Amino acid sequence: MTIKESIAAWEAIRPDSTLLLNYLDQGNFFTFEFPDYPKESPAIHAYPGIYEGKLYFFLIPSAYDTQEYSEEINKYTTVCPIRFLLGGEEDRITDIEAKKRINAWKKNYKTWVPVQVASQTGIFMAFSIPSQDFECLDAQVTFGLKVKPEMPGGYEVDLIVTNNMGKQIYYDDFVTSVPPFSASLLPHSFYLLP
Repeated sequence: MTIKESIAAWEAIRPDSTLLLNYLDQGNFFTFEFPDYPKESPAIHAYPGIYEGKLYFFLIPSAYDTQEYSEEINKYTTVCPIRFLLGGEEDRITDIEAKKRINAWKKNYKTWVPVQVASQTGIFMAFSIPSQDFECLDAQVTFGLKVKPEMPGGYEVDLIVTNNMGKQIYYDDFVTSVPPFSASLLPHSFYLLP
């Protein structure tokens, strides 16, 4: 199965809350080792996908998420298995807020997913994460839910980027999920979408 087929497998189950929850029950975070090559990419695109019954995230610098690089897509894509977590700047959030969003996911994703699936937008297809959110070589990316009373179910999906800098831990957050698409995040900007 290819990367695009794995992403298409996620797309195929987006309308089914039960199947989505079966996969989302496999974990709530993944780790991402920021590669050397995406320096010119303003964002990293993160796509959920299913391969051999497991949920993965496929991360690719936005500069390579294009038709031009379709033959080399494997070269620029990092495959991140989803697992369970045990235990300043304008896009930085406090540790209290980060933990609040992560805990909101843990407590509410099983009720949030069916509401989101039934909404006009549906469940997420991908995320755009600013490259600047990755401040250390190995970052941890965890599901979260932000309180948004105007959204279906009162929450909006989020990814919290945790940068462990040794003595300091920073939580970055300026992630955008799609759909909905916007003027700055158009569907054709996400080549890997089916």
